[in-house]
Amino acid sequence: MIDLGSASAVDTLAVPYGIAERLGPEGDPVLVLADPTEPFLCVGASEDIEQHVDLLFCRNEGIPVLRRRIGGRAIYIDRDQLILHVVVPI
Repeated sequence: MIDLGSASAVDTLAVPYGIAERLGPEGDPVLVLADPTEPFLCVGASEDIEQHVDLLFCRNEGIPVLRRRIGGRAIYIDRDQLILHVVVPI
């Protein structure tokens, strides 16, 4: 388990992806926890951002929009949520 504690929106995604890239097939699963320091919108890998997200609102409110590598719809994440990633070898 890796507890990032308070982490930026970018780090909450970048750290687990970095671990996944380095984790070999014989590696142990890793649980990554993070408390985001700022609200952000996390959109799915193939989601059409311009069609489903009000980018002007996000820009005006200072809400970063980040794309994750897996599918699904947009998720608003704020400081009152604990983010967890389970990284498993494949």
